[in-house]
Amino acid sequence: MLDVARRRVRSSTARFVEHDITRPWPVESESVDVVVGNLVLEHVHELAPVFAEAARVLRPGGQLFFCELHPYRQLRGGQAHFVDAHTDETVQVAAYRHTVSEYVTDALAAGLTLRALGEWLEPNAEPGAPPRLLSLLLGKER
Repeated sequence: MLDVARRRVRSSTARFVEHDITRPWPVESESVDVVVGNLVLEHVHELAPVFAEAARVLRPGGQLFFCELHPYRQLRGGQAHFVDAHTDETVQVAAYRHTVSEYVTDALAAGLTLRALGEWLEPNAEPGAPPRLLSLLLGKER
């Protein structure tokens, strides 16, 4: 995915780093304007350290955006998976269930401000279908 991102983003200031987000990030404090994560927090057991690191590296006025598989979807059995190209077998990726309140509470505890929360349905979703995705737009105050 990093290779795809590098091909798509044409910016001299964008930096892509492969790193375990549960460990201290190799980024200077208050040096980043935007942090984006997509479908990663469901694979993290403890959310608080991730939000704390994001708050540390963001400049005042910076933003953090995460989009995750919605907890309701997980409760109904949804889980990240892929098909092994060599065996054609479906491989389930280890995941943890977090509630919406866990995402929000841990982000607020890290000193971030909730700017928007989205619960996204799939196009043409059946009435009463659970949201597919949960998004959080968070900020670090100036």
